[in-house]
Amino acid sequence: MPGEVFKHVETKEFTLSDGSGAGFVKVDSNGVMSGGNDLSAIGSDIIPSIDDNFSLGSLIKQWKTIFVLTALLTSLVIGGLVKLSEVDGILFVNASTKINGSLEVLGNITVQNITAEFYFGDISQATGGGGGGSSPWNSSGSDVYLNDSSSSIRNISLTGQLTLEDGSATNPSIHFSGDPDSGIFRASASGISTTHGGTERVRLGFGNGIKIDFGGTCGIPGYSWIGDPNTGISQPAGDDLRLCAGGVEFIRMDEGGDDFLIFNDAGINMDFKVETNNEENMLFIDGGNDKICIGCNVPNSTLQVNGIIDAVNVFVPKYLSVHTPVNMSLTQNEWRNVTFPDEGEIKKGIAHQPIGRLNTTINITAAGIYDISYEGTFIDSAVGGGSEIAVRVTANGTEIIGSLVEITSPKQNAEFEITDRFLANLTAPSSVHVEVITNAATVSLQSEDLFGVHPSTMIFDMIKIDKQ
Repeated sequence: MPGEVFKHVETKEFTLSDGSGAGFVKVDSNGVMSGGNDLSAIGSDIIPSIDDNFSLGSLIKQWKTIFVLTALLTSLVIGGLVKLSEVDGILFVNASTKINGSLEVLGNITVQNITAEFYFGDISQATGGGGGGSSPWNSSGSDVYLNDSSSSIRNISLTGQLTLEDGSATNPSIHFSGDPDSGIFRASASGISTTHGGTERVRLGFGNGIKIDFGGTCGIPGYSWIGDPNTGISQPAGDDLRLCAGGVEFIRMDEGGDDFLIFNDAGINMDFKVETNNEENMLFIDGGNDKICIGCNVPNSTLQVNGIIDAVNVFVPKYLSVHTPVNMSLTQNEWRNVTFPDEGEIKKGIAHQPIGRLNTTINITAAGIYDISYEGTFIDSAVGGGSEIAVRVTANGTEIIGSLVEITSPKQNAEFEITDRFLANLTAPSSVHVEVITNAATVSLQSEDLFGVHPSTMIFDMIKIDKQ
């Protein structure tokens, strides 16, 4: 036929017709050409003498059909560009053919038994229907499938972008054949979401953080770990966040009307500790014994502080109650300091040391308002009495206003009392004294000591009553 090439199976020779007559051009197995036809009708040498300088045919004198059959040719390497410009132009290529350059198809391609392992995996996944295999592309209604349901695609490599529709929670763009309403879809601009069973569960949005839908409980938190499903964060209601571990609620943050932060709402035996740079037990709550300590981890009382407290408007009780059974002679016109032994003393927050009659015995370490009272028993041995006796309280050597009481002894050797109660605004630190004076050497601080076990010649009490 005109314009066709034939290869003899046995002689391995090509027979070429130029399409102008019965003549031919023959090329033997050694590449030697012979024959009477004009090779210019072909437009090129079949076997070029110089690499990459000759064409088979030309743009105006093209080959209609090129046969490369399996029985005749086992391999064909095309190093340049192959163009099929006519609709009926056909290229038959053996399955082992390699295309090292580009392939431009201007007409139609009919696939006949092409394997493509290098595109779809380590087994043949795309074969033409003409050889009895399955088609690489199949359709059913409006759906198009790559390969068919009997085969799988091992690996797909994309060099560009894969564009999908937005989808929805009930019909995600990426889903699974057995679970069509679970997958991934585009929920908003620059945001993607995962859906499970047709319900949006997790949303990742640019500028909006990560959002999850399932609130859960401490038994099944909405946010947890695969290996520890009952430990995580739950949101049982709006504006209600809970931190759980082992199915137990540890911390609750509620801004949904109650507005509170709760630790250990479950009421379990759980300790709470706050550490600082230099103190391991800056704050320790003993959950089992209902006690708190600052500076320790074994509190002995409801609130224990191992350190110095400097507070304003905090009421911490401070008090002192002392007495002395000692009879003390007075010096005429000289203030004498009454010293109280520690016998039966009751005190808290006020220092008291019985270290001598002329020494400071009461020390105030907390400024504030104090309720102070005293009662002293005296005897005057002067005939007819008539001696003057006075008692006062001083702070840092200064007489406290309202503390001075002075009386005249009623008669000789008769007991009489001097008492007073007043309020004092004391600074800290302050040294407090109870002092007595008389104008006669016949007066003494003394008790008849006739009854009881613990007689008193002077009783002194002071209680801090404000919250400073």
